Amino acid sequence: MSTFEGKLLEIDGISVDEFTGKNITSRAFFLSHCHTDHMNGLNIVSNHLNNDSFIYMSPISAIIIKRTYPELKNFIRQLAVDETHLIRIPNDEVSYKCVAVTLIPAGHCPGSVMFLFEKCDGIRILYTADFRMTVSTLQKITHFHNDDGSTKTIHKMYFDSTFWNEDYTNFPSRSESSDYICSIIEEWISKGKEYFVSLSISAKYGSEYLYKEMYERLKMPIHVSNFMYDIYSQVLDMRPTVTNDPKKTQIHSCSTNYSCYAHNIYCLDNIKQANVRHVRPSAQIWNGWDEKSDLFKEKNDENFINVCYSSHCSHNELKEFLSYLKPKCIEPCVVPKDNPHQFYQSINEYAKDFIESPCIYEKKNLKLNVNETESLCDSKNIFLNNSDSESEEESLQRNTNNKMKWEITPIRALVSNKKIKLFTL
Repeated sequence: MSTFEGKLLEIDGISVDEFTGKNITSRAFFLSHCHTDHMNGLNIVSNHLNNDSFIYMSPISAIIIKRTYPELKNFIRQLAVDETHLIRIPNDEVSYKCVAVTLIPAGHCPGSVMFLFEKCDGIRILYTADFRMTVSTLQKITHFHNDDGSTKTIHKMYFDSTFWNEDYTNFPSRSESSDYICSIIEEWISKGKEYFVSLSISAKYGSEYLYKEMYERLKMPIHVSNFMYDIYSQVLDMRPTVTNDPKKTQIHSCSTNYSCYAHNIYCLDNIKQANVRHVRPSAQIWNGWDEKSDLFKEKNDENFINVCYSSHCSHNELKEFLSYLKPKCIEPCVVPKDNPHQFYQSINEYAKDFIESPCIYEKKNLKLNVNETESLCDSKNIFLNNSDSESEEESLQRNTNNKMKWEITPIRALVSNKKIKLFTL
């Protein structure tokens, strides 16, 4: 569950994945994906938007949000994934500043992306949002690399720390999990047409990779609710994998209760409970899993099966991600209520060889005003890159000059990169 409060300290005027509180004064919003803990306040944000304020997201997320919140249709701006866009952020009625943003696939759910922001002074901020990615995938993402193959400097990373916990050191790959799920479904429905499978999904979105794998292997669509079908039918590679006709399949993910097992398949009549196998892909209950462990746990009998399946990185995958990109500063976006100071210490200890300033637990550290934010960034000595020999006066003067360049020549500074596309309003 995300605890991130929305504001990026390094870029005034924007909010990411939070639409309440002080965020309502932001002039540009970014949505990484369509899970409820990243959409807080989205249902009321239209009351605070004007003609030059927009919500930026991936094309697939735009489909989902337009369907879910039709009142936001005129405020949504979809950005192509794997491209860099120049976003204009209004300062007031007559002036604006610009920031470059690249959307990078996050591998979490349909339309999920990371946001790689780049300011005119060259500062890069990566907001990972929820993600699952291995280093082998990371190595192929050109936006993280220079022309010589070296990794670009990430000055600040806001990262998905959901499973930054040694109890979740490893997870099976999603392909391993989906293969196992397909095998137990195939074994069950092969008993006869009167046998069915109910998939108990913990969220509306996030199991689409699994749906596609099941359809390709079993050649049978998954029955979903009419609401979900309306959305999936607009996503090209999802159309054949789902159906809104319960009689066309033995596999059902049509329950509207996403927090627990659907104890029966209510869309069909006269189904024997003994003929329904309940399969629940989950990660939270799988603390302590390793390569020698089973992929499943039977709840009571063979009809209730939990399968280890995660759309978030394991602890080891998170460590590999940090070690590869080596951000100069880290801010976890999922902080546990119990022992948060110890949690931060664990991150600092692991990243001590490459971070330039430790992350510090402050309950209200994301609700500073603009002046406090600038002061905080300067004092941490992360974003100024001043040398040991540089005096405080020289550092202050250079920082002032950088701020002047930011306000006066933002477009000229950014469009020198030919890969960047100007996002026109």
